[in-house]
Amino acid sequence: MSRPSCQVLDALRTTAHNPYCSQRKQAMPKIVCFTRIFNEDDITEAFVRHHATHVDEMLFLDDGSSDRTVEILTALRGEAVAG
Repeated sequence: MSRPSCQVLDALRTTAHNPYCSQRKQAMPKIVCFTRIFNEDDITEAFVRHHATHVDEMLFLDDGSSDRTVEILTALRGEAVAG
């Protein structure tokens, strides 16, 4: 049985020691939340504040909201909400 390549094992990003690679990458993977959003001003702030504690970056695709959704997201971005 052949040994897996370092690239394959690094892609898995396991926390356990990798016996096949002599040098482990120290950088952790980035977790990104990608969300489609449309007229969700009633839950937008709570959603962002909750999920910001679990992810490194949040991306939103607004589908043409006609309420305050974009305004709320802009305000939260200016506030630099972070977990």
